[in-house]
Amino acid sequence: MKFKILCILLVAIIVSPLSGKSLHFAIPYSFTDNYDPVENNYINLQPLFRSIYSTLFKLDSHLRPYPFLIEDQKKEGKRVIFRLKKNARFSNGSAITAEDAVRSIETGMKHTSFPNPVYKLIEGGEDLFKGKTRHCTGIKVLGPKSFEIRFKYENPEFPYYLTATIMSILPRERKREDMVFSGAFKVVNIREKKKKTIVTLKKNPYYIGKQGKIDTLYFHFYHRDDQFKRAVKRGEPELFLYNRHVHIPTSTYKYNYFKTPTFGGFYFKLNPKSGPFRDKGLRTFFKHFILSQDFAKIEKWELTAPSHLVLPYSLTGYFVFKKMKPGDVKAFMPRERVRIRCVNDDSGIRTTLIPLLKKKLKKYNIDLELQWDSLGSIFRREKKGDVDLTSVYYLVDIPLSSYFYENLFTPGHELNLFGYEVPKALKLLADYRKESDELKRLKILSHLEEIAQEEAIFVPFMNPLTLLGYKNHVKNVRIDKFLNIYFEDIDVEKRH
Repeated sequence: MKFKILCILLVAIIVSPLSGKSLHFAIPYSFTDNYDPVENNYINLQPLFRSIYSTLFKLDSHLRPYPFLIEDQKKEGKRVIFRLKKNARFSNGSAITAEDAVRSIETGMKHTSFPNPVYKLIEGGEDLFKGKTRHCTGIKVLGPKSFEIRFKYENPEFPYYLTATIMSILPRERKREDMVFSGAFKVVNIREKKKKTIVTLKKNPYYIGKQGKIDTLYFHFYHRDDQFKRAVKRGEPELFLYNRHVHIPTSTYKYNYFKTPTFGGFYFKLNPKSGPFRDKGLRTFFKHFILSQDFAKIEKWELTAPSHLVLPYSLTGYFVFKKMKPGDVKAFMPRERVRIRCVNDDSGIRTTLIPLLKKKLKKYNIDLELQWDSLGSIFRREKKGDVDLTSVYYLVDIPLSSYFYENLFTPGHELNLFGYEVPKALKLLADYRKESDELKRLKILSHLEEIAQEEAIFVPFMNPLTLLGYKNHVKNVRIDKFLNIYFEDIDVEKRH
């Protein structure tokens, strides 16, 4: 009898891991127990946060917004009344209320490191963003499940802004340590193991979206890149994300690869307010010098497009630059020796690349004075005006051309911390917000693109592709341009 019971227990232990379906996902990133999608808004965390949080609107496979937590919306001119779905609940079973939605929107609007330009579209949004008021006067709770937003102008694109990760719906009185979520999964455990952090997710039984067949998700956040690569080589993760823009991690196990389209890019910011780039000719020369470089070849990057062919400025259009002829470039060459103060944040631009540019620029009578710094310090230095050139990495989290231009031309934004104002561009943006005719809006965007190219205050130079690797038994993988992997659509074959 004892032997029979022992056999039953042994079988139960062996079978139990196979009774449900799980997925191991590897990401080369150090992670702490900060589950705040606003405070911790980084590229590598997008798949995790999109799994445990929902937004009022989501993006479909064509990157068009559709209502998710919203049951219906009623437009009355510049006023829109939203009603939440009755069965919308958090992972602890509590109802998602209108007050939760309003406070979450306000929290996202106040995010200053990576501002969501929606604050410019809503009445009272700028006062909230600048800290003049605690709450936005243009957003009001009407009832347990209904609220209104009063826009400055009739704006057909506002749902896009509500799909961003920083607009995730959180409990209105949420504390940092609270483990309450609104997405398809909830966090049940976090542990450290051999220089990596393992975050365990289980299905959220109150999730109102489509529930997939995955019961458990394990996110393996590797503190070091070499450890991540060894794990991939051994075939340990069933799914991995890699966005270093270098070589594909090798593996003894066969992986399929999905290359997500661009979601941002490396770029140079030129300071036209002070220093040598006050000279428009030098700005023109430097722009075309950068565009003439084949960085993919120089740095041995794989999965990249030549910089002079297609350069992304958002997810709905492109800068397309023509290569200048040697004679044209010569016309803009500096006649006297020029010193350019350059700071570089090595979040993706390799440390070998900028010194190589320094060497090449010497031929054109330009001395590039290089300094390496952290992003926060670089931003502070830019505000003081003691930087001529900055090379950093840019992430776009809303697939909207106007969103990109709002960031590019708005003084004080991270894409324009030099405070460089282009009156014509600012007027065009104001006209765009008020314009309801789609064709006229497109014409305004084309004018803004011309200004951006002409001024060259933002010079992207490559088309990055983020790599998703997955094994054969992982089915129905769907990832959008923002690294949002929809796990409710992922299935795995039954294991034997």
